[in-house]
Amino acid sequence: MGSDQSKRALAKLASFTSSNPNNKQYIEKINNFTSPLADTRMILRFFGLLSTIDGLKHPYETEKLYRQIEIAQGLSMMVYYPCEHVYWLGIHKILDLKDVDSWSRWSCQAWAIYIILDIFVIISKLSNTIKKMGSIKIKIKSAKKDEDFIKLKKYQEEIKVCENQKNDFYLRLIGYVGDLPLAIHWSLKNPILSPIGVGILGTISSIAGISMKWKYT
Repeated sequence: MGSDQSKRALAKLASFTSSNPNNKQYIEKINNFTSPLADTRMILRFFGLLSTIDGLKHPYETEKLYRQIEIAQGLSMMVYYPCEHVYWLGIHKILDLKDVDSWSRWSCQAWAIYIILDIFVIISKLSNTIKKMGSIKIKIKSAKKDEDFIKLKKYQEEIKVCENQKNDFYLRLIGYVGDLPLAIHWSLKNPILSPIGVGILGTISSIAGISMKWKYT
């Protein structure tokens, strides 16, 4: 996914540049550049369905509500990947389809459902993390007062873990600030965003995704 985010960022930045009417002389060159990037990203995602099936068989979440949401997200991806792949095969004339764009819209509708569910989970977990941090800070004050340095070190380490989790949640939410409007935009027969808007939102999402990957490399 890290390389996918990089390709996506390059594609979105390029499409943002091409949306400027003053850069018309570059549009053909930019399209020649972004088209292979889009195809590469699509081919890399051809195996996404397999990981989705594995995720449904072995859910990651342990809490009942989160597990149910995880399964619902998996089911949405079971729609997303096949529709996206059929769309790609259609635009490359490998499949003869009457309405190729409808497959893209269905794919993006499934993607939007996934995002909305994930936003709910992130906000819920973020709230729990902030509450936990408040509780730990009270314990830190108590440990300092009692000069219990063993507990103090333990609580300080717990705070660092919570801070990392909180920052990750914020980055993911920033990414969805770009992704959700795009998913809705591409889900509609009559798109609502301008090419410049698509470029800006896509770039925001991609940078947030790259930041997440960079953090853990």
